[in-house]
This record gives sequence, structure tokens and C-alpha cells, in this order.
Amino acid sequence: MNEMKNESKYNVFLLDADGTLLDFDEAQRIAFHNLLHDNGFEPTDELFAVFAKINKGIWKDMADGEITKKELLPHRFKLFSEETDIRLDPVLANCSFLTHLSYQGIILPGADELLASLSKRGKIAIATNGVEFVQKRRLALSGLMPYIDQVVVSDAVGAGKPEPLFFEAALHLVGNPDPETVLMVGDAPEADIRGASNCGLDSCLYDPDGIHTNSEATYTIRNLAEVLDL
Repeated sequence: MNEMKNESKYNVFLLDADGTLLDFDEAQRIAFHNLLHDNGFEPTDELFAVFAKINKGIWKDMADGEITKKELLPHRFKLFSEETDIRLDPVLANCSFLTHLSYQGIILPGADELLASLSKRGKIAIATNGVEFVQKRRLALSGLMPYIDQVVVSDAVGAGKPEPLFFEAALHLVGNPDPETVLMVGDAPEADIRGASNCGLDSCLYDPDGIHTNSEATYTIRNLAEVLDL
């Protein structure tokens, strides 16, 4: 096992945050419930399910170039209000949601162990779409920062995954390494994997539930620890 690890050609790791290292499902559930409390509404699992579906779909729309992030953030609450009896001001609701979300640094099982091991092999950069203050606070609260060399957030770059500009910025921040030594790890085929492929980088799709059958990823794994064997 150790011999396999030492022979790995990768020494720069671009790692997605939400759904790969951070538990976004639980984080957004807590933030959404707190948002409803702030506005005098009783949170329910049914209401959260409606919002989560809208949120997932609209982030995919952004990856497909159908909406900008500036439009996306409040628009998801407009769509939620249209589908439910909950009337929210989209801009204010988004501000409240992001504030609550920024305090959720919950990590997924195996994330700490993975980063501890990868940090001994080379550089680690978190490559994440999202709002800069939210993602950076969550990572700070997660306990993972001692292993991380750079945090690249779409907000700060001015472009998001899968856009080439995002990956170019990430590579620049880790010293413009040989692309053959870089591995992108993430759970989103349309953002992480497509973006890496467009830039000539190897990619690893983290697919714990085995739901993506036609991915263009170089590798597909079900457990984070499998990254250590690549």
C-alpha cells in the first residue's frame, strides 16, 4: 500500500469543498431552518426538500452557463416563494441564509484523514464555487485549514467551475505545476470533472452513491480514502 502511494504521479491536489470535504446537505439544512425561524416561519423537512431541489438545480444551471451567480443567489428564494406559501424577500433571505451557512463547518467522514495524508505528498488547494466569506469561514471552522495551502473561491476569481479561468487561477496559486501532476477531486460531474477535463487535468469523481454512470472522470471512487491509491 505505501509503495503504491509513493509511486503516485500526483503532488498537487485540487479538492472541491461541498459534497466532497464539507457536508453541504446538513449545512444548508441548518441554515435554511434558521432562515425560516428568522422570518417567523416554522421549518419543516418538506419545505427544506423544496428548497434543496431548487438550490441544486440552479447551481447546475450556473455550471451550464444558464445563469450567473449574482442572479442565482437571490433567485433561488424567489423560486422557493413561488412554489410554497412562504413569502420571503429574495435579497434579504439570501443574506440571512448565507450568514447562517457560513457558520456550518461540518466535514464529511474521512475528509480529515484524507487531507492529512495528501498534505504529506504535496500541495492542496480547495477549489470551490460559492461565496468567499461563507466558504472561508466554513473551512476555518472545519479544522481542515492546517492541511490546506490555498483556498480558491469563484467569488474572488471572478469565474466559477467549470470555466477555464477558474482552474487557471487555481493552478497559478499553487505555482503553475506540470498539469500531469495535478488531480482534481470533486463530486460534481458538470463542474469539477468537466472543468478539469477542459483544462487537460486528470480528475477523480467522488460518487459515494454510485449515481453517475457516464462521467468523463479519469477515476471514479465511492470512498474518499480511495484517492490515496491513485
